[in-house]
Amino acid sequence: MSGKFETIKPVEKPEGWKWEGTWVSKFGCHLDIVNAQIESKRKLYAEQGYEILDSYIEKGDMFARVKLLVRPIREGNEEEVKPVKGETRVSSKCKNGVKITAVFALMSFKLILEFDNREYRLLNVKGLLKNEKGVLAEILDIDMFRTARVDRIAGTVVFENEVDFDPEILYKSSVNIDHITGNEGEMRHEGY
Repeated sequence: MSGKFETIKPVEKPEGWKWEGTWVSKFGCHLDIVNAQIESKRKLYAEQGYEILDSYIEKGDMFARVKLLVRPIREGNEEEVKPVKGETRVSSKCKNGVKITAVFALMSFKLILEFDNREYRLLNVKGLLKNEKGVLAEILDIDMFRTARVDRIAGTVVFENEVDFDPEILYKSSVNIDHITGNEGEMRHEGY
């Protein structure tokens, strides 16, 4: 791909992309399936209590880059955010019942992952991807690696090139930081 992209669908309401409580979901796909991918994400987000407000699509040689403006669905009172189906929301959780809530990318191609059970784990991404090619290998470029962020819907890590990982794989492939620092057996003071 030459790296040149042409806008094929501009944003409809540029001011909307600055609303509080929204975020941008990005993905890339083949040009022929852009609309199907957007519709699939629309259904997935709706099941989880979110809606797509706007989209921005760029066309490359073979692939498209898509940005979706997403926010929680609001019913009735616009000031109050409510889930779609009562209090139920679907979330991607590991079998061990945790999801990733924060990520910090180190220059050594390691990620510090915070899980919602307040456990911190260290993941060696170079070791995890040592034999990979293509889009996964792109993560081993330091600039791409440093784009690691948490996808709030999926509860996992995603990179700017839209590669994400199953949180269960990240959990199993990482090691508890307390194990590394030797703090596993330390007793905490009662006041802490």
